[in-house]
Amino acid sequence: MNFEYACFISYRHLRGDMKSFVEKFHDRLLEKLSFIVQNDELIFLDGSRMKVGDVIDEEIADALSKSCCMVVIYTKNYLSEDHPYCARELATMLNLESKRRKALGKPNLSLIIPVVLSGK
Repeated sequence: MNFEYACFISYRHLRGDMKSFVEKFHDRLLEKLSFIVQNDELIFLDGSRMKVGDVIDEEIADALSKSCCMVVIYTKNYLSEDHPYCARELATMLNLESKRRKALGKPNLSLIIPVVLSGK
């Protein structure tokens, strides 16, 4: 398996504090990963990589398939019925995780890392 990204950060796009938190989280994670992985683009963060005209579902699916794991920044509205993008990202990674478990012969392999946020 060839990977382009060490991880894919999935989060519900909200303004203000959430955006600030995700940017800081990304920067700190990138700092830590850069000690063990030599690559300029270690983390896929769709807010910084998506461009006007990109087909969202194709771009996200491609990035997920090229990512070793997924970090889910889970908030109470992460799985919103009105905005199903996060649910689709999670379902895609669960499917990839199942396939990778079989291919590697590691039934307990977890490729989804939850970061649960609650409160303010």
